Amino acid sequence: MTLDGDSVFHQIFNSAGNGTVAQSSFSRTEFSLAPISTGPNRGNLRVYVGDASSAAADFYRVDNANVTAATLVGGNNGGWTKLSSSTNGSPGFASFKYCFGGNTNQCSYDMPVYSPPGSPNIVYIGGALQYPELGRRSNGRGIQRSQDAGVNFTDMTIDTHGVSLHPDQHAIASTPGNPDIVFIGNDGGLWRLNGSFTNASSQCSSRGLTGADLTDCQHWLSAIPTSITSLNNGLETLQFQSLSKYVATASDEIMGGTQDNGTQALNNGSWFVTIFGDGGQSGINFSNSEKRFHTFFDAQIDMNFRFNSSPFLCPTCPGNETGWNWVSDTFFSGAGAGEARSFYIPIIFDPVVNGTLFTGLQHVWRTQDDNGGQAFLEQHCNEFVGTFDVPCGDWVAIGTDLTSNSAEETKTLRASTSSQLSGRPVTPARFGWDSGVDASSSRRTPINRAVR
Repeated sequence: MTLDGDSVFHQIFNSAGNGTVAQSSFSRTEFSLAPISTGPNRGNLRVYVGDASSAAADFYRVDNANVTAATLVGGNNGGWTKLSSSTNGSPGFASFKYCFGGNTNQCSYDMPVYSPPGSPNIVYIGGALQYPELGRRSNGRGIQRSQDAGVNFTDMTIDTHGVSLHPDQHAIASTPGNPDIVFIGNDGGLWRLNGSFTNASSQCSSRGLTGADLTDCQHWLSAIPTSITSLNNGLETLQFQSLSKYVATASDEIMGGTQDNGTQALNNGSWFVTIFGDGGQSGINFSNSEKRFHTFFDAQIDMNFRFNSSPFLCPTCPGNETGWNWVSDTFFSGAGAGEARSFYIPIIFDPVVNGTLFTGLQHVWRTQDDNGGQAFLEQHCNEFVGTFDVPCGDWVAIGTDLTSNSAEETKTLRASTSSQLSGRPVTPARFGWDSGVDASSSRRTPINRAVR
């Protein structure tokens, strides 16, 4: 910060990175200026700061930054008021780890702080959805609003009609002259809070809460948006990772993963979200359109055997939403847990042999029985009602480790590294990036390998 008459900028806040290089990829600091233009403190500059490290995220305020930098930063941010608290049930708990997605630090990705111009007592903060408390002590707290200068917050994530914001928040702005009509940019596009709020704290009594959790819920739901509106008609915000099609007929059955907006499916001319989260690869069995797979990010794979069946888990629960079964324990707690993998892994159905799928990490991995089959997976591994008392997925590595090179490959690499890749390893770590089955031989699978 620099004051009038001073041409030098001075540090006014000790961030999690100590004002120099961030200590981790999670360290981030966001701020919003809130000049006070009326009342006895007119002319003061209020500043809100959100500050995150790998361990926590906290929220701060200073009511008059028009002082020397030493006054603000001295004594480890002695001029700032820390508003957040790790005590469940206290006002400051709402802004503690506010950009974490439950227990996952999302602050490097989701961390907006915004105070509407002319309303210094109102401040909005955003982050990743608090998944563990969704439908429990909160509505997810993706966006929170305070009207008492950051002391208390209420939950802006779900309106009175059940319309919900996307889990990842990035930008907040208000309508000039009305701090309650707010536009929110997130991984789901553009949304608007329409300016009125409703006390929905009565919902807390049916959520099985007691003690501090009940206290939090009653406060956080005391002023939720009456209405949230999507502004995405005609706005091209979805990024498809890939598409898959049912090839046995000329139907329009298509699936495709979209980055952080789920896996979309097209059927009878209409698109719908078949599963939430990061949409990666997808596949439809060559002879049975009921049997499908999709991936989230990383080596997270689901299979479905009743995609066109409805109902499944309840009278209004279609199989294309609730029939997904987890089949990836091999890659997180089994033989493939230590293998390098891409953000979206390559995976295909065998186009000839039913029950066989291939995927690529450091090895090519194969299942020859649909990872245990429908009855087994729906009992033990269903994403919604599975018992998860046994490992889910029976992938087996085939072939060699793709991070190892043959003697001839190594010789070629050595020749090139001496003149072109000085200082780089001779044998880079590589993992499967793309794959297919040779149409002329079901026993041959070409694999593209990534260099990193």
